[in-house]
Amino acid sequence: MSLLNEALRKKNTRNDEKVKINLLRTHKYKGKSKKKRVYLIFASVFLCINTFLIWFLFLGQKKPIININKSASKSMIPVKVIQRKTVTKETKKSNNKESNPNSKFQVSKDSIKKITPEKTDDSKPGKLEKGEIKKIKKPNMVKRSIKKKEAGELGEHHEKRIEEVFLKKAIEYHRRNHLDKAIKMYKEVLKKDPVRYEALYNLSSIYLKFSKYSQACLLLNKLKDKNKDSRVLLNLAVAEIGMGRYNEAIKHLMEAEKLKDPPLFDIYLHHAIALSRLNKLDEAMGYYKKAEKLNPDDPVLLFNMAVALDKSEKYIRAMKYYIKFLNNASDQSSDTVRDVKKRIYLLKRYINVSNNP
Repeated sequence: MSLLNEALRKKNTRNDEKVKINLLRTHKYKGKSKKKRVYLIFASVFLCINTFLIWFLFLGQKKPIININKSASKSMIPVKVIQRKTVTKETKKSNNKESNPNSKFQVSKDSIKKITPEKTDDSKPGKLEKGEIKKIKKPNMVKRSIKKKEAGELGEHHEKRIEEVFLKKAIEYHRRNHLDKAIKMYKEVLKKDPVRYEALYNLSSIYLKFSKYSQACLLLNKLKDKNKDSRVLLNLAVAEIGMGRYNEAIKHLMEAEKLKDPPLFDIYLHHAIALSRLNKLDEAMGYYKKAEKLNPDDPVLLFNMAVALDKSEKYIRAMKYYIKFLNNASDQSSDTVRDVKKRIYLLKRYINVSNNP
C-alpha cells in the first residue's frame, strides 16, 4: 500500500509541474494574440476611413440645389421698396417721343434725387493760398500754470500741517516742563516758518529761564521788528538786564508801558530792579511801591524790596520785608531762603547792639 501511495504521489507531482509549464505557455500565447487583435482593429479602422474618403471625393459629389428665395432672404439687407408703374403701349409711345413737350407723363420732383457733390480739399497740407494765415495752436499755458499753483498750494498746506503738529508738541513739552524737547520742537517750527510768533516767544522765554540772554535777545528783536507787543518788550528788557544793559532795558519798559493792556506789575518790578542796579535806590523804591499796590504778596517783589532797603541801610524795614518773603516763599529749602535767614539773624544782632551800646 505504501508503495502504491508513493507512486501516486509521484504522478501527481509530475502532473502539477506539467500544468504550471502549460499555464506559463498559455500566457505567452495570450499576449501575442492580444497584439494581433490590436493590429487588426487599427488596420480595419484605417481601411474604413480610406474607403469613406474615396467615396466622398469621387462618388459622393453632386451639384447643390440652391433655393433662391431662402438664400436671398438670409443674405440681402432690407431696403425700401419703390413701386413702379406698369408699362403699357401708350407709355411706350410716349417714351419714344422724347422731344414732345406736351407729353402726358411727367416726372415728379419728389422722385428726383438731388446729388450734392462731396467737398474735397484740393489744397495740400503745408501749402497756403494767398492771403491765408496758418493758425498754430498754442499750448494751453493757463491750465499748466493752474496745475502748478494747485500743486504748490497742496505742498504749502502739507507743510503748514506739519508745522502745526510740531508747535502742538512743543507747547505740550513746555507745559510739562520738558524744556529740552520743547526747544527741539520750537526749532523745527522755525525751520518751516522763521517768523512764527508763538515759537519765537516761547523759545525766548525758555532761554531766559536758562539765563541764555543773548540767544533770547536775538529772537525777541525779530518779534519787536515784526509787531510791537508789551510782553515782547518786557522779555527783551529782562534779557537786557541779564546782559547788564540797564538803560536799554528801561527804554523798552517805558515803551511797553505806553502800549495797550501792558503787564504793569512786571513792568514796575523790572523797572525798579534796573534802577537799583544803577544804584538809583530812591527811584527804585518808588516803582517797587507801585508794584506792591498791585500784588503785595509776591515773593520776588518782597525779596528785591528787602535787598534795596538793606543797601540803603534801612535795616529795620529791610528785616520786615525779609520776614514777609520767608512767609510767602514757596520753596523753604532753597538757597535764597537760607541766605535770608542768616541775614535776618545778623540784622537782629546788629539792631540789638546798636540799641544797647
